[in-house]
Amino acid sequence: QGGTVFSLARDGTLAVLHAFGNDGLTFGRLTQDKTGNLYGVTQGGDSAFELALDGTETVLHSFGKGADGDLPYSGMIIDKEGNLYGTTAGGGTGGCGTVFKISPDGTESVLYNFQCDVDGGSPQSSLFLKSGALYGTTSEGGAAGAGTVFKVSLNGNETVIYSFTGGDDGKLPEYGAPIMDQAGKIYGVASQGGASRCGTIYQISPNGTFALLHAFTKSDGCNPDGGLIADATGGLYGTTKFGGRADWGTVFMLAPDGSETVLHSFTGRHGDGAEPLSTLIADKKGNLYGTTSLGGANGVGTIFWIRE
Repeated sequence: QGGTVFSLARDGTLAVLHAFGNDGLTFGRLTQDKTGNLYGVTQGGDSAFELALDGTETVLHSFGKGADGDLPYSGMIIDKEGNLYGTTAGGGTGGCGTVFKISPDGTESVLYNFQCDVDGGSPQSSLFLKSGALYGTTSEGGAAGAGTVFKVSLNGNETVIYSFTGGDDGKLPEYGAPIMDQAGKIYGVASQGGASRCGTIYQISPNGTFALLHAFTKSDGCNPDGGLIADATGGLYGTTKFGGRADWGTVFMLAPDGSETVLHSFTGRHGDGAEPLSTLIADKKGNLYGTTSLGGANGVGTIFWIRE
């Protein structure tokens, strides 16, 4: 009842690597080390885990719902030394979430405690690591209480890069991690706000200047909860939970010139899927892969492929 970790072969054969039970409810995407081991977090069990490809699970850290953090929503990332980094939406000394590190020997340390103030609160996104600093978003807090984009150095100093106003710029950046291009520009999505209150795609320059790239209108998608990925030309790809032709969500592309294209509109609970929440992945040929949280033959979600 707690979810599974699975592998899917090219011929469509699915194999369950691990089924969660008392060890928690799995949530968030996985990360993989050089030897193939998988890492993720669970709710319910409130833990960070390692999963070998033979299905052997090891709990690396069990969060105590206190100073070490509580409610890890999103996946973790791993650096070259094998350190894992992630966020919790609750706990910490301020009760508003943490940025944490788990070293290869399993030691957990809190790098930053959110205070639900101008610094942000309730981080539910994954992180990315660039030049010795971690970047992510909070779904609460900031100057207007509508969420932030933040930077945390590895020695624990936090900087708010942008505070959402909750208006046309967007509000509630949630599960998907922002991304950064080679010029240092940050790109991400806010799940709500914008002119139609269906969410936005934004860009933040290295000097902190905010630019609205797209505001969803419902017909082209609504509530982008997953993160973005980029191609070699600067095109951005993602999903929306709702909106599109049948209001069951979309897969979209935003071209460098700012034009948005709906690549697919999901048809509903028992068709091709509904309500995609996760960040897409792409192969070397440009094919896109993702999941939906509902729909499909059994009504409980699908794995989909969109050809280049």
